[in-house]
Amino acid sequence: MKKRFLKKVSDAIDTHGMIDSGDHVVCAVSGGADSTALLYALYYLRGKYDITISAAHVNHGLRGEEARRDQNHARRLAEDLGLEFHLKDADVKGYASIGRLSVQEAGREVRDAFFREIVERYGGAKVATGHTKTDNGETYLMRLIVGAGLEGLSGIPPINGFYIRPLIAVSRGEAEEFLDEIGVDYVTDSSNLENKYLRNIIRNEIIPILREVNPNVEESLAETAAEYRRLFETVREEVNAFMEKNLEGNSLPVDALNSLPEGLKGEAVKELIFRNAEDMEKPLRLTRRHIEAVLGIVRGISRGERAVDLPGGLTAVRSYGRLSVVKAGRSGEGTDAVYSIEIPGRTEIPRLNLKIVSAVETGAETDIGDDKNPVIFDMDRLKSPLTLRTRRDGDRFYPAGMKGSKKVKDFFIDIKIPRSKRDKVPILLSGGDIIWIVGHRADGRFVANEGTKRRLKINFSPLS
Repeated sequence: MKKRFLKKVSDAIDTHGMIDSGDHVVCAVSGGADSTALLYALYYLRGKYDITISAAHVNHGLRGEEARRDQNHARRLAEDLGLEFHLKDADVKGYASIGRLSVQEAGREVRDAFFREIVERYGGAKVATGHTKTDNGETYLMRLIVGAGLEGLSGIPPINGFYIRPLIAVSRGEAEEFLDEIGVDYVTDSSNLENKYLRNIIRNEIIPILREVNPNVEESLAETAAEYRRLFETVREEVNAFMEKNLEGNSLPVDALNSLPEGLKGEAVKELIFRNAEDMEKPLRLTRRHIEAVLGIVRGISRGERAVDLPGGLTAVRSYGRLSVVKAGRSGEGTDAVYSIEIPGRTEIPRLNLKIVSAVETGAETDIGDDKNPVIFDMDRLKSPLTLRTRRDGDRFYPAGMKGSKKVKDFFIDIKIPRSKRDKVPILLSGGDIIWIVGHRADGRFVANEGTKRRLKINFSPLS
């Protein structure tokens, strides 16, 4: 049994490329059969893959003395093998209350933060978890019951970021048999016997009934999930090729999206959302409902702007033929702040990533930088100090070349600046009057003309 078990683990590692020579692998050890079998399998295989191993345990603070028992057992397992032991003693219930999360969500966030910390401590590492083929089948059935897309029905991925699942090809029963053969004890989490959560109901009630119809039901469910996984990976390749060709910044052209088959369209939208959420500290809880809402604004004809709120403070915006994913609401970058501009001189505004160079000239032109077409103002019409900010509600100006005044908001719509970018456009003012929507249009009342005696020349450029 031992030899067969280790071969299955080794085959899974090789098939999915989970481990590279020289890796440090952190084994997540709860003390149960699956994680204990994982720890010993990696220990036996460490020479073959030229890896170092450590063990990590999270005490969620939810099961009192039983949780302390599991913690001590996990520590002894590591000590018996001479491995470094990482421990997180957490108050998950308190964390859930503060963050207004379910206990399950809070537990996931605490674990993920702990493992990330360890990975960074090693300068890069793999975290191995004890998910088995049995877990994969249960996950597939659970998602089938509650509803899921293609990725959800593909079960537990063998690799997900720095997480690897070396036991994904073995069953829970095989893990227990392996431990019995090598004479290693494990603990049982009593909460797994309570039908409080859907997974436990599936494990304790539904699977036993299905096993009467098909004695190999767990194997069948896991194989079905694996088939969906292969299909999903093919779809991902198609979506990545589409993104490579069409992605520009944080947006995609709506026409290109609508040219995709319906199955790929939803995956492309999801990929766009996740790419714009890569720097988020917490995992993005995206559901099929969110994807369908975004697809609703992608389909059909729209001359204006339409938006959908997403988890994590994100917003999907369809604007002028493109679908963008941005932070919900205004960016706040300079919306309330007002900056004084050195006249003449150089001003740097790191918050807006701007460098401003200005010069006053009365005779020959003055060189102020690389801008081939700087705006030139009549200095005698301006009031000091000149200030810079971003737009505010009710802003109006007199666009050069046009009659009368116009709301800045309407001007942005006319020149097709996406909503996601409007709060980042710098606006230059003199005595409270807008004199320039920087990079777009000056106010005609203040620009230089043939009778101008003193000219103000301004060059705006990125700071970095």
